[in-house]
Amino acid sequence: MDYLIYGIGWGLWLALAVGPLVFALIQTTIEKGTPAGLTVGLGIWLSDALFILTLLFAADIMEEFTSYQNFEIIVGIIGGSILLLVGAGIYINVPTELPKPSFKASKDILANGTKGFFINTFNPFTFVFWLAMIPSYVKANALTDNEIYIFIVAIFGTIIFTDSLKVFFAKKLQSKLTLKNIISVRKISGAALVIFGIALIIRVLT
Repeated sequence: MDYLIYGIGWGLWLALAVGPLVFALIQTTIEKGTPAGLTVGLGIWLSDALFILTLLFAADIMEEFTSYQNFEIIVGIIGGSILLLVGAGIYINVPTELPKPSFKASKDILANGTKGFFINTFNPFTFVFWLAMIPSYVKANALTDNEIYIFIVAIFGTIIFTDSLKVFFAKKLQSKLTLKNIISVRKISGAALVIFGIALIIRVLT
């Protein structure tokens, strides 16, 4: 059952990694409430689920696709640009009054889910994790099909659980924040996403 423990461990490792997704989850939850934060998570989980399906059913095709000479540069530039645009939008659009948590399913599921989906999908680290690190572990340990499914479900389940905890933790802070603090959170989150975007573009171009 080592593969199950490793799956949970890898999921926790991803959860503890400080990245743009953490800031997106926290900022959205603080400003719009738990349902809105969870829709960002939904976009992230959908992205991971697509990587998992690709890993299970089209690994050879994806391996050929990712071996393209300029693949990392293209994905890095796209991902960095998305982070820059999202971060700049968050930083510039400062609220003038304390936001009232609201959730309009038809609007927010699409907007917040799309944000989480694209930030996660065009993060080169996500590609490396799902399409390089996981197959390497599977091959090195000669896991059976059932063991592979359990291993991946353990990772995916841990990601969903820990992302949900981040959202609920951010919700606890919501009632204690003033407008000034909300603006500070928005500025920090926006600046962090911009920095991540610039760093990502620089990394793939150098």
